[in-house]
Amino acid sequence: MKVIIINIFIIVFLSGISLADTRIYQQSNDVTLKSNGEASIDKKKGNLFRLKYDVDMKNKIIKRIHVERLDNGYVTKDDSEYLIVDQIMVLNSNGGFDNVIFAYGRPGLSAGEILFMSDDYLYTSRVGGTSMSINANYIRLK
Repeated sequence: MKVIIINIFIIVFLSGISLADTRIYQQSNDVTLKSNGEASIDKKKGNLFRLKYDVDMKNKIIKRIHVERLDNGYVTKDDSEYLIVDQIMVLNSNGGFDNVIFAYGRPGLSAGEILFMSDDYLYTSRVGGTSMSINANYIRLK
């Protein structure tokens, strides 16, 4: 009887634990629209990043836990949080389907960001004080 009660306790305890899926994405380019109307595509390593996220579907939260510059490998710890709004299947360019998570957050005092995250890629759109990144493209590494 004790064994059954202990097993029930363990199952109930473990069901309350939220295990996050850790994902790493590396940026390939950044398309920016400046406040003066100029658009640019940036592929310079000094302006590109590798990002690490914990995805917690149970609690509908994505946490960006670190940002790494591609030019020098400098890592900044991060605690930006994004609220998961939806998760749907979308048609991809190869005629298949991708499971995409839509989330939004405020990763800075004057910035807003939307994430479109799949198992293979991440697209972000963010707006700050003087520019808007229309689309930053990332490929999933892990």
